[in-house]
Amino acid sequence: MLEKKMKRITDEDIIKHSLSSKEFTNLNIRLLDSDTRIEEGDRFEVIFRGIKEEIPKVELVGNTMNVEQNIDESEDYIYKLNHRYDLGVEITVPKGTELDKVNITSLDGDIKLRKLNVNNLYIKSGDGDINVEDSTIHAGEIFALDGDFKSDNSDLISVAVQIDDGDADMKRMNLDSGSMNIIDGNFKLWDSHLNGKYYVRNSEGDNEVEGVKNDDYGYVLDTLDGDNVLFDQSRQGHLETNTRAKNIMYMKTMDGNNIVK
Repeated sequence: MLEKKMKRITDEDIIKHSLSSKEFTNLNIRLLDSDTRIEEGDRFEVIFRGIKEEIPKVELVGNTMNVEQNIDESEDYIYKLNHRYDLGVEITVPKGTELDKVNITSLDGDIKLRKLNVNNLYIKSGDGDINVEDSTIHAGEIFALDGDFKSDNSDLISVAVQIDDGDADMKRMNLDSGSMNIIDGNFKLWDSHLNGKYYVRNSEGDNEVEGVKNDDYGYVLDTLDGDNVLFDQSRQGHLETNTRAKNIMYMKTMDGNNIVK
């Protein structure tokens, strides 16, 4: 294996480029080592902040904006910056835009979606956090190998989330069906609304729900090694209430606690 060359990066090496201002309805993003931010803005635009060696290739094919990054793996970089920069790829769409398909594959970097309306979302993240704010996602799949998932004030409709190593924190949500699967991490949901059936499955970690209470809500809790707390009830193994309700949350953990307040 060839030894990587080390390159020192200073403030003078940081550039900002507008890569495209063309309109699109679909996004296809493949990044190796950059953060991704997609949010509402004044216009359609793809912007990159970082070093020239990591500028992605941008191409509009039909209605799909393709953003792909290829990096010379023979070099590694040491950042010595005196100022803070929002490095990575930033994509903006005008207010009221409805994106049909958004596909993001990221090897290393955080992903943030803000004030978006997306019909179909697919995210696959190797190492980095995923954040969804003030958005409506009508269907999708989200996979995170190593990183946390956070969402605030958003509608997730038939969205399946899979986290291998990381926590899930959601607040002020509207959850319409969907699921959350965690191998090693904690799940927390508070001050939210539920429509239909939502499934939380956890291998090693706690599941906690607070402020999600309504006459039309039911809960089914299961744990192999831990406690179930359902409002004023507490029991190991299995605990349920209002299972004929229209809206039911199923919470299961193999090693951890299920808590509903």
